[in-house]
Amino acid sequence: MQYFNAMTCGLGSTKTIFTGRIHSVFTAACNIQTPDKRLITLLKHSKPDQPRGIRLATPENFNFSDWIKSGNRVSSRRGYLQIEEPNFLIDLRMARLWCGTLPAHSYGVNDAHLITQYQNAAQLLLSLTEQKMVDAKQTSRKIVYAKFLPTLYSLSKKLTQSARIDDRPKTASTILSLVGLGPGLTPWGDDFLCGFMAGFECFAEIMEKKRTLDWLRQVLANNLAKTGDISRTILNEAVFGHHGELIVKTCRAMTDPKKSIKLTTQLRELIGVGMTSGPASCLGILSGIAAVTDLKELYENNFPHIISSLIEEKP
Repeated sequence: MQYFNAMTCGLGSTKTIFTGRIHSVFTAACNIQTPDKRLITLLKHSKPDQPRGIRLATPENFNFSDWIKSGNRVSSRRGYLQIEEPNFLIDLRMARLWCGTLPAHSYGVNDAHLITQYQNAAQLLLSLTEQKMVDAKQTSRKIVYAKFLPTLYSLSKKLTQSARIDDRPKTASTILSLVGLGPGLTPWGDDFLCGFMAGFECFAEIMEKKRTLDWLRQVLANNLAKTGDISRTILNEAVFGHHGELIVKTCRAMTDPKKSIKLTTQLRELIGVGMTSGPASCLGILSGIAAVTDLKELYENNFPHIISSLIEEKP
């Protein structure tokens, strides 16, 4: 028997008794499908927390794919989670709870400070995205980038503009176009939307903006069937205001004056995820902030600069 202690448990993975099966297995993660067709993700100790994640105290060289196979039966009972073959037992009793919610950061944030933070974030996003494009030496990957990236940037601009003026028909149609856009387990459009919802949520302080946020969540919830199981689970958590650790930390560093020194570190960590997931999530955060904030300088000068510079990139 392989025995592991859970270090952290996402809010969406607790208080659940179920019998399910392994959905998919990777080196650093393993997805369990529950009877309600949602996924709970087992994570290596070094991975960031997720709303429906369980992070395990694993050895440095541990790989889930060496031990577990899709279809293996899983049961959750009384503080333990067991993968019946090859007989993994996970102790959840002492795990720290990861909530993944975003407090409203806008209160007390100086406008000039936020604009400076936004500019710094945009510059870092552009430089790191450019480096990722340079590093993408595979011809097939470049073809994929050339096909999907211009569409993503165009839709991000369209969504930001329409959400900012509360043009609901255009906003809804743009969200529909973004869900499931692009290749991969978490398509680029989905990663962008996760970031967008977090950025918008941070500054939805007045009742009018909160109502718009609730409406955005409903539109997103109504379109989740367009994407795959893994991405659908992540987007569904975003609908309820629950986000992954890297998005939460980036939003806090962006908008909290006391943590501004951590912005570069958090952005590098977020943008570094995958070839496209991190940059798309970061762009989403900046787009969401631009859509909800009343700062015209931020929206009219800084956000267009990001989009125009990204579109000029040659994958």
